Amino acid sequence: MLSLLIIPLCLGGGLLLQRLAPPAWLPRLLSLAVINVALPALILEKIPILQLQEEHLLPVLMPWLVFSVGWLGFSYLGRRAGWERTTKGGIILTCSLGNTSFVGIPVMHALWGAAGVEVAILADQPGSFAALSTVGIAAASWYAGGRVSVGAIAARMAKFPPFIAFVLAVVLNMAAWAPQGLLLQGLHYGGLLVVPFSLLAVGLQVELRGLFRPRREILMGLGYKLLLAPLMIFVLYMLLLQQRGLMAMGSVLEAAMGPMVTATLIAERFGLNPPLVRQVLSLGILLSFFTLVFWYWLVQSMG
Repeated sequence: MLSLLIIPLCLGGGLLLQRLAPPAWLPRLLSLAVINVALPALILEKIPILQLQEEHLLPVLMPWLVFSVGWLGFSYLGRRAGWERTTKGGIILTCSLGNTSFVGIPVMHALWGAAGVEVAILADQPGSFAALSTVGIAAASWYAGGRVSVGAIAARMAKFPPFIAFVLAVVLNMAAWAPQGLLLQGLHYGGLLVVPFSLLAVGLQVELRGLFRPRREILMGLGYKLLLAPLMIFVLYMLLLQQRGLMAMGSVLEAAMGPMVTATLIAERFGLNPPLVRQVLSLGILLSFFTLVFWYWLVQSMG
């Protein structure tokens, strides 16, 4: 029960802080603390003791499937609807990649505890982050009218602390060695910061002005992100493949998360209609808390 209360308290706290005009650097500081300290600590605590099995591929593959279908679908729809090139790229990036860490980890922890966090990490690092750092960057560059090299993509991934931690954690898992004693305790306390810091950072970045007067492109994008994408994963994993475990159920929930914060920042950096992608992020995160209730009920009834 406490885990469920933390989500609205921290998210609401971030929204309240907005009204108090906090320093502009505060959301960035919280995000950096999560990316550079808390998330790597959580990964190094959880992954080395994870018993890797075939079913763990389900959350890993989910973001790649959602992004691939989103890229193809929005390329076609955007061309038919006459969207500008940058608008098309912004919708593809923000509505095809989910918030599997900043919102995903707190939600999964609240619903399924430590086991849910493991699903979120698998969906996030080899899933969403790897997809963003490769095909996501390529898509952003393409729709911005430029090119990106394989070397630049590899360098970006190699410098990202959570991805470094994930690779190290997988090596430790394969070597059957896990952190012990004071090291494990330090990682545990560091990992505890992920939930409050992530939700505070998200709350500080949600833009409420003009939020509920969205453009048609935003409604189409969020319709895919919050409804069609999780429906696709639900049908594929739970109906066609007949998977009923937490990895399958968690994959559906992760597919239903709102837009990815980092993908939005990348879209802004490449000039892919920044006002639109910020509105997609803000509205998508808020709406996702309502649609997630339905998806959780559905997978629980099938699990």
